[in-house]
Amino acid sequence: MRRMFTVLMLLIFTFAVCRADIVSLKDGTKVDCLVVSQTSDQIGVKTENKLYFIKKLDIDKIEFVQKLKEKEAGPDWALISFSIAGTSLCVLLYMLARTGNNY
Repeated sequence: MRRMFTVLMLLIFTFAVCRADIVSLKDGTKVDCLVVSQTSDQIGVKTENKLYFIKKLDIDKIEFVQKLKEKEAGPDWALISFSIAGTSLCVLLYMLARTGNNY
């Protein structure tokens, strides 16, 4: 039970912090990746552990996530508040699990 709870906490925190580009393919597949290169006929994307090249003919659209330094003035308050809320929830659930309460 504790191991599953720890994995859940890590997933919530990871999704709150990580950001990536989204490449939507014509077959409906969505790839969360980082676009590292573009040529006239293909793009290079990096996933967690591999580098792939995708033909532009197979791509429906690419959603680029803005980098923090490219954003206009000020931090991303939605991301900060979501991260704080997710972390607080994880701490609360961890404390409840340690005391033996069912939630």
